[in-house]
Amino acid sequence: MRVSKVETFVIGGSWRNWVIVRILTDDGLEGVGEATLEGKADSVRAAVGELARYITGKDPFQIERHFQEMYRRAFYAGGEVLNSAISGVETAMWDLKGKALGVPVYEMLGVVPVTELSCMQTAGTGREWNPLSSLRPLEIP
Repeated sequence: MRVSKVETFVIGGSWRNWVIVRILTDDGLEGVGEATLEGKADSVRAAVGELARYITGKDPFQIERHFQEMYRRAFYAGGEVLNSAISGVETAMWDLKGKALGVPVYEMLGVVPVTELSCMQTAGTGREWNPLSSLRPLEIP
């Protein structure tokens, strides 16, 4: 399996634009990541395009290796634009790998999922409110 194409999409929101990265492989799989940097959508999109030249033709399962190459191969130290672009590409590779292996990304990263989460509002609402009335377990599919 090799990366055949890297695409970016800018999706306009009411208060920010989101930069979405999609990596396609020659096997027909795809992975999706998010590379938003507020106010710099075009810059991040251009940076993802530069990274696409490196990642195209490579094995997308070598995620850590590609991260090091993308981050360290820049002539000048990377900043927020490069880091956002790398984040989107890396996330898309994790997504792609998880789909190919049939496991959630959190399992590949060794994260124990949270099955319950209790929270309560601490700021004043201007009305009578019982914080315990809104506590419910978080349902994770």
